[in-house]
Formats: sequence, structure tokens, C-alpha cells
Amino acid sequence: MPQRQTIIETAAFLGITLSAGQEAILRLLYGLPITDAEQLRLALKATGRETLGTPRHYRNAHVLAGRRSGKSMRLIALVAIHEGVFAGHLIPESETSYLPIIAPVESQARKTFKTILKLLLAKLESLVVGEPKFSAGEAEIELSSGVVIQVLAAKANTVRGGASVCVIVEEGCHFGREDKSAHPLSEIVGSLLPSLLTHDETGAKMFFVSSPWVKSGLMYEAFRDRAANEEHILVCQLPSRDLNPTLSEVAMQGHRLMQGESFYQREYLSEFVDSGEALIPAADIDAAIVKGTLNFFPAAYLPGTKVAGFDLSAKGDDSALGIAHADIEGVRLDYCNFWKRPVGQNSIDPFMVLEQSCAAMQEYGVSEAYSDQVLQSVVEHTVTKRGIAFQRVITFGNGAAPMWRVIRELFVTGKVRIPDNKVLIQQLKSLEMKFVDGGGQAVEARRGKDDLAVACCLALYKAYEAENTGLELWHEVIQVGRPAVAETERGWRTISGGRAEESSFNSAPEFSNF
Repeated sequence: MPQRQTIIETAAFLGITLSAGQEAILRLLYGLPITDAEQLRLALKATGRETLGTPRHYRNAHVLAGRRSGKSMRLIALVAIHEGVFAGHLIPESETSYLPIIAPVESQARKTFKTILKLLLAKLESLVVGEPKFSAGEAEIELSSGVVIQVLAAKANTVRGGASVCVIVEEGCHFGREDKSAHPLSEIVGSLLPSLLTHDETGAKMFFVSSPWVKSGLMYEAFRDRAANEEHILVCQLPSRDLNPTLSEVAMQGHRLMQGESFYQREYLSEFVDSGEALIPAADIDAAIVKGTLNFFPAAYLPGTKVAGFDLSAKGDDSALGIAHADIEGVRLDYCNFWKRPVGQNSIDPFMVLEQSCAAMQEYGVSEAYSDQVLQSVVEHTVTKRGIAFQRVITFGNGAAPMWRVIRELFVTGKVRIPDNKVLIQQLKSLEMKFVDGGGQAVEARRGKDDLAVACCLALYKAYEAENTGLELWHEVIQVGRPAVAETERGWRTISGGRAEESSFNSAPEFSNF
């Protein structure tokens, strides 16, 4: 059996290079002295302290780190293998202890499992007992040390207790963002905390690693109260470039421009953000307006697919229609209109709205129309009868995130032209990206209505999607570093029956140096 060693020695054994920031966090976590000046600077910055005091081995730690900061390999996988093999936990031969790693969704759990398995098979294959197992939402690697590493998606039927040497919570700020059936983080933590008592004397710990989200939830509360609890809970927060100095500042500033300030603060500065921000900067909306033009003339002779976006109401909201097409300069909103509920009536006549909308679509040469689920069958029947293809789409919640991301980028890069419609402009400026605990997000008006803005944005997005061959949004290609140890890339290992079935492919993702 391998001898007990420090986490820094384990990293060297596995061939994992650590940045100054990554090593500073690991030394803080395990109570190792920090003598390097740069590590000391980053340790103080990460903890928000003026002095570090006497080193201590923490049983509860939260690390807030942004994108491309090395969370998966250099924090989660490294700590998992160290605790499972080299940390010195005493496990009787007749017993088994566990090391659960809880991820918010199955896809994240699968990636973490592959990372850990690759490291184990490269350096510690003789310690792997039997065949690693992977089923839906759950993976297990049994080690001869008596520890079973479990990688689990946060669902009710997979999260369970048992004596644990360590519990790792991956992306704890984002539980429930994609998978609404995931258990709440507080319930998972409550169920697994008692499992650490068996190995408390050898430093069993609960380790949270995540990029931040909004100012609520368990990890935010730990960050908010870290000064009061620093004797017992380690909370570290570092921007991505402090953990991975190779990241391109130019690329990150480009993402800041495209995705907005909240995205940049969360994903690269590792900061918690307020619950909402403007979807599109007001200056970029103003720059897109063709002054004095209420609607563009029908231009059926122009190349490009003419696309319509509906927001049809059967209740008290307005109904709205936008028609757009793409050309070499970008996307143009050719037509917009909305129908208000008549005074004294509870709703709008949807058939009247549809007839007028279809007349406008035919005048503008529309070939494709899109709408959400409201009166879907009625809309589809009426539109297709006019020879226009119809498709139902999602315009609210996480499912609509790609649409709103492209809309923002089109406005920010100056590739949108819109009519000088005061209602449309007001609604566009009121659109807000709202964030909720667990990683959810939605776009809606800060106040008032948003029907016309939603319909027009849907038309612009679908027009861009249909004819985007000449429209290139700003981007930067970043060269990812090669593995620290040169080797032939053999592709992913697919676990099914045997130890591994190797699949080779030229475009296989590689582990970067950070």
C-alpha cells in the first residue's frame, strides 16, 4: 500500500503541475506551511484575511473558482485520489468506506469520473479493484485501500450515506440549474455530514468547489459569513487568472463584452452577483435603430429567409408579431406590430390576430414562423394553411438561453437594425436576465410588458440561425496546452464490461496544463 504523504507530494506523484494559486489553496486546506511569497499573497487574497495565523487542517472548505481555473483536475480529482489513497485513513480489511463526489447533473458526473479514472489508470492502476462501473448518474471505482470513489448526480435515488473519508460537492452553486429533479444542496449536505464522523480523527472533510452564482444559497452564506467562521470553515475565492495565469485576458474581456458584466463577474472574477441585469446595453439598442422608420417596406425580392416570430396571447397580455431576415450586414427586423386587449374585454380575439398576422407574413414573403406553446394547434393550423412552415419554440427559462445569448451578441456587435418603434425600444431596454438560486435564469421585463420584444427577438434569432453563413460573431481561438507528460492521445475510455474499451479520434479533448 502507498505510504501516507502530503497533498503536494500526491500532485507531484500524479504528474499534476500546480499554479501558485492552486497550491496556496491546497496548503490552506491541509494545514501545510506557506513560505513562497506569491503563494502567501494569493492565500491572503483568497481568504480575505490580513494574516493567516497558525496552519490548521480544515474539515469543511469552500472554494469559489471561475472557469478554466483547474477545478476538475487540480482540485476535485487530486483531492479525491489523495483522500482515497494517500491521506492515511484507517479502514479495517473487512469494511468499506466511501468517497462520494456529488455533481449537479449526470453529464458533469461523467466528466469528473473520466478525469479521475484517467489519473488512476496512468499512475495507480494496480490499486483499482475489479472493473470500474458507470451507470446512469452513478459511477464507482473500488480501490484496494478500502475506499470506493463514487461519482454521483444529485438525484434522490443516487445520493446515499455510508462511512466516508471525504465528501466532495462539485459546482454546488448550480444544483437544480439544468436538472430540476436534483436534490437541494442543503438536503444532500445534511444527509452526508454524519458519514464523516467515522474518519474524523484522520481528517475526513467536506469539500465544496464551484463557480459562484447569485447571492443566495449554502455556498453564498458560507462566503458571506467567512470572517466569523474562519476558525472552522475555510472559504477561498480567487479569480480564474489567479488560479490559471495562462488564460487570455483579451478573450475574457471579449466574453465580458458579449455575455455581460454579470457573466464576467461570475465566470472569471469568481464573484456572486445580484439577481438580474439588463439583457442588452441601452446604447447598443439605440445604435440599432433606423431613425424615422416605423417598418421597412416589404422586400420579397431580397435574398435570405424571411422569418416571423409570434407571441400570441389568449389572456390579458398583448399579442405581437415580428418579421426579420438576414443579409450580409447582419439581421434586420422588417416589421413589428402588436395587438392590445380592447378596453372592457378580458382577452384578445386570437383568430383576428392570426388573420392579420398571416396577411402581413404573406406580404413580406415569410416562409417560416415560430411561436411558443400558447394556442399552438390553432397557430399551426392557420399558418400552415397559408403555406408557411411552423415550429413551436421555447422563449422562457433555461431552454431559451441560446436564443437570448445570440440576441445580445448581435446587438453588441452592431449586426441588428430595428425600426424606430417606441414600444419595441422601451420593451427591449426593459428586458432583464434574471438569476435564481441553483443556477436557473430567465429573460423577462423588469417592469411592464415584453410581448413585442420577445416576438421580435425570436424573429431576429431565427433569421440569423437560418442565414448565418456570412455573419460571424466576435470570437477568439485559444490554444489549449498539451498534457504535462507527453503521451499519445488514445481517446476516451468507455467503461462497459471490460476494464476499458478505447475509442481513438483525432479531435479528442486533452487535459490542459491548467
